Amino acid sequence: MKTKIALAFCFALATFAAGAQSLADSFKPPMWASYVFVSSAMPRAAVLQLAKEASLTKSTLVLRGFEEKTGTLDGAKAYVADINANCCGKSPPSWTIHPKLYETFGIKFTPAFVLAKEINPSSNDFALVSGDIGLPNALKFFAQRSTNSEVKTKASEIYTKSFSSN
Repeated sequence: MKTKIALAFCFALATFAAGAQSLADSFKPPMWASYVFVSSAMPRAAVLQLAKEASLTKSTLVLRGFEEKTGTLDGAKAYVADINANCCGKSPPSWTIHPKLYETFGIKFTPAFVLAKEINPSSNDFALVSGDIGLPNALKFFAQRSTNSEVKTKASEIYTKSFSSN
């Protein structure tokens, strides 16, 4: 009988803890993502500079598909390894090959810069700018011109943390 009561108590405690965890999850701040959309067709020097900036801001570099010259995953890996080895020492940026992100944000040209709230943001929960402006200027643009106050605040925060002392 004592064993049954102890098991029931443990089950109730575990259920309560799981419920508390779910409640705690609802109070977590939203996850933000900073993306830099690039192409292997861009000048190498430009991608190297963007990789340095992405490393400083913890942004993710995004390729639409495999590297253009070989069209293979191995070619893309070699391209990323070359950029990382020549840009950032022991702190390379993260990379992803993600054609769906290009669709999600309507990316037509590279480089393009996106600051997004959550994984699948609504149209008001992200900011986008394209052009040869660099990540610091993209963040300044978002901080000054975004219509979403949260995007403005986050862009300013990332810029200040990453570039204000440089």
